[in-house]
Amino acid sequence: MPPLSRIRVVDASVALWVVLWLLAGAYVFVAVGQLQDYGDTTITAAAGLHQTSRALGRAADGLRDTGDALEQIPFVGGEIESNIGRTAGDVDRLGNSVRVTARQARASGVQARESAHDVAIVLGAAVALVPTVPVIALYLLLRPVVIERVRR
Repeated sequence: MPPLSRIRVVDASVALWVVLWLLAGAYVFVAVGQLQDYGDTTITAAAGLHQTSRALGRAADGLRDTGDALEQIPFVGGEIESNIGRTAGDVDRLGNSVRVTARQARASGVQARESAHDVAIVLGAAVALVPTVPVIALYLLLRPVVIERVRR
């Protein structure tokens, strides 16, 4: 094989090496980036929890209204209203707890989504660049020297 043909083989080999590692880096970026879906799922769950907390607040209001109406029953109305009022308070506390959990879940989901994107970029770039940059640098430094020697 003529010397220039061997240089072309080396050129093609280096190009293939770079392309394969760039593809591997892209694959890692996409695969790790899919972790964003977990953040999106958490955000969706947080929205459901927020709706639940609002529904619990409406239920507590409905219980209070019912208690107020039943308070008018002679002899037992006050006791019924008192029990319903305690239950409404419990439902309110539960709704508040769910609301706080919804806020925390949403914040965690947003953070997870952003972190997954950042990690995907860093890992994808690392996988693509760490094995290719030294090879390309060495190749670009040595290729002119090799071609000069081959031409002599």
